[in-house]
Amino acid sequence: MAEIGRWNGFKFQMTPSTIVGFTGLQIKGSCETKDKTSNKQQYVKRKNGKPSEVSLNVVLNAALGCDVRSQALKLVGNATDGKTDYFYVGNKKLLSCKLMLVEASVKETIVGDGNTWIHAEVQLNMKQCDKGGTSSSSSSGKKSSKKKSVKKTGKKTSKTTGKATGTSDGVDAVSGAAPSATKSAEKKTVNSAVNSINKHVSAAKKLTLTTK
Repeated sequence: MAEIGRWNGFKFQMTPSTIVGFTGLQIKGSCETKDKTSNKQQYVKRKNGKPSEVSLNVVLNAALGCDVRSQALKLVGNATDGKTDYFYVGNKKLLSCKLMLVEASVKETIVGDGNTWIHAEVQLNMKQCDKGGTSSSSSSGKKSSKKKSVKKTGKKTSKTTGKATGTSDGVDAVSGAAPSATKSAEKKTVNSAVNSINKHVSAAKKLTLTTK
């Protein structure tokens, strides 16, 4: 048995004894909008999604093994009762939401001898009746944000030591010279001062002796 589709126990199929099919399958999606105006330009903004809609034309024929009258009136009764179910086509859900049969119209009816219904077509209109959508999967809509890190480069001066960070330990922060060079310069300065003092002391002693 080749099943074409099914809804609420009603099967569209092709078997050696029965053929029940449909034509004109249509799927409709729409949304509710609100009018907006910006800079003297009108546009619309989405408010809510409207129920998805499915319509099709069921073909019933007595020559193909169908009980035309019984099946046609059953579909009309399902519409009156607002029956709901998933609509399957080829064993796969047409939509991820259940569909309510909201209208069933019998047309193109042919009645033969003995009030036997030979042929009829039933126009079905269905609407979404739960929170499902037109597809079984949807994007989360979440946006990932990337943080940019900014590195600051530069030299900082310590308040306590007066030394600049980022310089090598072997360089004096004030003179820019190496510690060994600084010590040597200081030693020369001290020696020069000592020699100058000794000269003044020696000259003073000679002056004292001469005076006597």
